[in-house]
Amino acid sequence: MLDDNKIAELKQREGAVYLFEKGGYRVLLRKPPSLAYKRWINERESRKDDPFGVNETFARACILYPESPVDVSSMFDDWPGGVMEIAGECAAIAHKSEKADAKKL
Repeated sequence: MLDDNKIAELKQREGAVYLFEKGGYRVLLRKPPSLAYKRWINERESRKDDPFGVNETFARACILYPESPVDVSSMFDDWPGGVMEIAGECAAIAHKSEKADAKKL
């Protein structure tokens, strides 16, 4: 469960964390690791035949909560558009965009 204690724990471990709420889900994100961001940029060109997979890998690199990969998979099974939504938010966080919907906690 995402409560204040869990948020505090993740903030202490990660530094900045971001809350993204959409599709009936509360997702806690971190700034994309540099390597994950670079791979995402490069793979968007080299893997044009699998844009969903490229974005899912990038989104998963940023998700702190839900913590379990099984829970993340369940979320994406229920909300497949979440892959693109979360990848977009991760990019917005990396760009320090004012257009990001995720709120820094």
